[in-house]
Amino acid sequence: MKKGLCVFVGVGCMLANGLTFAHQAGDLLVRAGAISVVPHEADHTQLRGLSVNNDVQAGINLTYMLTPQVGLEVLGATPFQHTISQHGNKIGETRHLPPTISLQWHPEVSDVVKPYVGMGVNYTTFFHTKNDLGVKLELSDSTGLVVEAGVDVKLTDRLFLNAAVWKMDIDTDVKVNGVSQGSVELDPFVAMLGLGMRF
Repeated sequence: MKKGLCVFVGVGCMLANGLTFAHQAGDLLVRAGAISVVPHEADHTQLRGLSVNNDVQAGINLTYMLTPQVGLEVLGATPFQHTISQHGNKIGETRHLPPTISLQWHPEVSDVVKPYVGMGVNYTTFFHTKNDLGVKLELSDSTGLVVEAGVDVKLTDRLFLNAAVWKMDIDTDVKVNGVSQGSVELDPFVAMLGLGMRF
């Protein structure tokens, strides 16, 4: 009995070691999990002291492997909701969507742990912006560069854990009652932790 169990465990380990995690051209990597946006704002408006809080939503990204080492990623999420404050006091709120497209490089480092880096473009659109002071508050959409780094850790030949971070360049022009007040650099740090599947 013990001998049979040892053989079974040994065969199982051999099969597990034989699982390949090497990407091929045409592979589709689908990752989903919790994604956090942490703004690092710089207020250049006449209002002064503007800031927005952090938020966590459900995120998803799709990477299509153009070659075994080069992939094209599209990042999306459910709308982020932020409280807008001035000198620490709430004055309104807004929502935004930050779809991002990046070109990734996946170096051949390990058959179990596969890191990657990327660079791309982010388009952020703000909507449902509200103000608690009875004025019309508008935030313009933004287009900026993005850099990212991530790692996939193999669980099976198709299932893997994923952790990734992005640094996004997001600037928005602020208007109050149609009058420009200047701009705010949000430039958030974005982090995601989740599961992935290779198809």
